This record gives sequence, structure tokens and C-alpha cells, in this order.
Amino acid sequence: MQGPDAALDHETNPYFWRDLPSVTVPSVAVALYARRLGYAQAAIMMTEDQPTQDFKGPLVQAFQKLGGAIVADVAIRPGQTSYRTEALAVINAHPQVIFTETDPVSAAAIFDSFRELNQLAIPFIGTPATASDDYLRTITYQGAHDHLTSVLGAPLPDRAGFQQYYHRLYPDRQPPATAPHAYDAVISAALAIGQAGSTDGPKINAAMMAVTNPPGTPCSLYADCLTLLRAGTKITYAGASGNLYYNRYHNVFGVYGALRVDPTGQLQWVAVMRDLELDKAAP
Repeated sequence: MQGPDAALDHETNPYFWRDLPSVTVPSVAVALYARRLGYAQAAIMMTEDQPTQDFKGPLVQAFQKLGGAIVADVAIRPGQTSYRTEALAVINAHPQVIFTETDPVSAAAIFDSFRELNQLAIPFIGTPATASDDYLRTITYQGAHDHLTSVLGAPLPDRAGFQQYYHRLYPDRQPPATAPHAYDAVISAALAIGQAGSTDGPKINAAMMAVTNPPGTPCSLYADCLTLLRAGTKITYAGASGNLYYNRYHNVFGVYGALRVDPTGQLQWVAVMRDLELDKAAP
């Protein structure tokens, strides 16, 4: 399964396997990064549109699960020239950090309001949308560097031979976004067949975690992994889309990072949050 629907986060069908992280994982990553920095009290400033509000629910749940508390939740109506009232509501709640996602124009006005009221004394942690160049340029690279960290999926090296094989077949195309996940579904199932020594469905299903989850010797190419299996070595398949560390609901979490822009506009990774950490933090 490559669909990110949150309704599948706690799927209990034993034949269900999802190798694409849920839409809720970025929310969990934001909460985890904030708690890693020691922030226990947070405010939320996000636009009132439905996609952004959908991001907020899992963020609140994960932050509370990790011991944090939400002390203010201020919905932003886009397009205002000032957010002084909203900023005051946040400041008066005394948060240690502000979770945010807005459009770039609203963000500029929000930052101006906080600059006027408290010199932007409260740091911001943003969703993946806050890492766009439009967003960063609008609040200025210097302002973003000093006061904002964005959390999003971390890039992975080409593994499992996916790019090599794809471009050999389709030299003039870029692969669709979910193609690496579909590729990993095929390879991991093939390795589970090798582990099970059978093409019997229940036996393959029972062997899946044995070839994907730690502990084990990492391997990426199917032939290399199969050689290890035949030698009796426990493996963990390091896929084209990332590690396939399945939790009890047969979901994966991927790797997320915290990113900050420097004053010249260059993006820099400042932290990484890995699969197993995200799984523990997920509500």
C-alpha cells in the first residue's frame, strides 16, 4: 500500500503492509523535534483551512504523548496586514516554542507583529510548507535563520539500485513520487519469499518483518540480500524509499530532519529523526 491516509495508521488486518509514511508522520516529527530541544510548553499558530488543521491534530497528540502541553491555539485568518492581537494572545500564554504553518504573506505579517512586540523572542518550528523558498524569502532569510526551523522528510541516497534500473528502462523520464515505494514492495515481498522458502501466502506474510526490521545485516540490492539469506544471515532490507521498519500496524515512518536556512538562502540540515524514534512518538 502506498496511500498516506491517516485512517490506516492503526490498521489491524495482518495482510496489510504500507511502505509509504502516513500523512500524520510530519506532525509527529515536529512534536518530537520540539521535545528533543526540551520545549515542554508550546503555542500553535496555523491557518484555519482544513489541510492545516488536519496537520494540527496528530501534532497535538504526539506532543502531549511526549510530555508536552499546548498553552495556546490561535487560528490565523490569511491575508491580514497585522496579527498583533493574535501575537499578544500567544505571548501572554508564555510558550517556549510556536508551531506554525501559514501562507508566506501571512507569515511576514506574523513575524512583523512578534518583532514589534517581543523581538521574536519565542522560536518557531514550522511544518514542511515553511521550508519553501517563497516562505523563507518573504520572512527574509535572516529572519528565518534566526527564528525558524522547518521539519520535513530528509533526503535519502539512491539505494536498492532503483535509480540505476529505472533510468536504464526510461532514460528520458523521472520516476513518479511513489515509484520507489512500489519498487520496495516488490523487492521486500520477493525477499520474504526467499526467507520463507515458499510461495504460500501466509508463510510469505509471516516472513516479511524478518527481512525488513532490525536487527540484521543491511542490504539494498536484491541479489546481495538473497545471497545473505541463503547463507543463513538475518537481513534488513534498506530500500529505495528508505528503511522498511514496520510497526505493529505494519506502517513505516521514514526519516525526517530539521532544516534551517542561512542568511544567504542556503538550506542546512541541523537534526535527524529516525524511524524508530518517530514510531515511539506517534499517537
